[in-house]
Amino acid sequence: MNNKVIYQIYPKSFKDTNNDGIGDLNGIIEKIDYIKNLGADYIWLTPILKSPQHDNGYDISDFYDVDPIFGTIADYKTLLNKCKESNIKVIFDLVLNHISTDHEWFRRAINGEEYYQDFFVWTDQPNSLMSAFGSSAWTYNQQVGKYYLHLFDETQVDLNWHNPEVRKKLYEMINFWIDAGVEGFRLDVIDLIAKEPEKMITSNGPNLLNYLSELSNATFSNKFLTVGECWNFQPQDTVKITGDEGLTQVFHFSHLNWIYPKWNLSRISLSELSQVMNNWQTEPKVIEALTLNNHDLPRLQSYWFGPSANHKENYLKSTLLFAMNILSQGNTYIYQGEEIGMENAYNFKLDDYNDIESLNKIQELIASGLSNEEILRIMHTVSRDNARTPMKWDSSQNYGFSNSKPWLELNECNQNVEEDLASQYSVYKKYQEMINWKKNNYNDLTFDYKAEAVDKVLMIKSGKFIAKLNFGTKPIISEINEVKPLLTNKVDNFSVLQPYEFIIFKR
Repeated sequence: MNNKVIYQIYPKSFKDTNNDGIGDLNGIIEKIDYIKNLGADYIWLTPILKSPQHDNGYDISDFYDVDPIFGTIADYKTLLNKCKESNIKVIFDLVLNHISTDHEWFRRAINGEEYYQDFFVWTDQPNSLMSAFGSSAWTYNQQVGKYYLHLFDETQVDLNWHNPEVRKKLYEMINFWIDAGVEGFRLDVIDLIAKEPEKMITSNGPNLLNYLSELSNATFSNKFLTVGECWNFQPQDTVKITGDEGLTQVFHFSHLNWIYPKWNLSRISLSELSQVMNNWQTEPKVIEALTLNNHDLPRLQSYWFGPSANHKENYLKSTLLFAMNILSQGNTYIYQGEEIGMENAYNFKLDDYNDIESLNKIQELIASGLSNEEILRIMHTVSRDNARTPMKWDSSQNYGFSNSKPWLELNECNQNVEEDLASQYSVYKKYQEMINWKKNNYNDLTFDYKAEAVDKVLMIKSGKFIAKLNFGTKPIISEINEVKPLLTNKVDNFSVLQPYEFIIFKR
């Protein structure tokens, strides 16, 4: 399960076919050929199960039904069949750390059923644990007379994985979806399930490997591609929970060191980036999950480089970043819109934001006395809504996403799919070329990896190949200028590496 390409879809923002302003399953079905032609082997759907949508589907209220905003179980089965016809597998997003407070289990717990009360974590006296969204991780429930744990929003109550009945119920649910045709799983914040809050332990608790081994044996048994979301992990942590007794791989975010603290606006240096790449690529037991973007992050090229002046610059920045993954071993994850160079939503006003994390932060920043202009600068840089704006398919109403007002404001940056495909600077077409090149040359990338930063140039040596990537804003003279590159985003003289250009040669 290595050298695969996974295309992540955020269904609410992908394609609306029933004109309610919200993307749906039929919209995904309509665009399967677009995804297949890019070179994807899998699609990963962020949660489509029934939810009050306080955290856009990551607050599940029913594990066994599709949310009506996306369609029906029948629509989901149609999607699975369409994907099978196209030789694409479906990765299901499992939210196993927490559920919605609207879920039957929690309702029965607060109504006095002791069996379900033990599905959650309670305390009489909360400690200083904070939620990821900026408030206390404990909320008082009047009916129970205790505080319940929520490492995210207060409407997302944490499950007690130390209770075997909880684990049994979750395994039953996973097997239901396996029987329905799912062939892969992304496990949301899976590093948190073995938490021991009384000891202030949240991530990577002592029983994490035991729980993941039990989960695997009871459900997918390593037959499928499985990827865990583990924000703080290093390769040595990953080795412990992957392989025969655990998951296929984990997401790490070491190349995005601004994450902690989340609203820190500092960028990683090129030297630090090369160290991260070496750290992960020289661990032979790890199948790296290579990712630049997802629904929880701002668009990476915007975060690192700021807005593009024109389509050509946007094309160069997008393909430069993707080239970092071309010489790396592992599975490649692409987030919707990345393949046409979508940037952050610089047109957003404060009233345009929808994300609960962003809304909480806006109120905190207002209370701190920051001006609206400064708050917008922060949101334009870091907010998760930057990645969640609707896909832009063409030049028609609402860029072809919907005939009705979209659930989230449209992003006015960048060209749409139709324009990109017609452009001489097509990000999509260069992504196609780069994906195809990596698949064909993957076996020659399997030894002797080294990344090194020299001023604003990232040098990567991997197997039989060497790459130079210009992250700077000034042109440089290429030291390798007599041999035609195997792969490049250049459009002019090979002897000069212009800003944001890359070249790959044979060593």
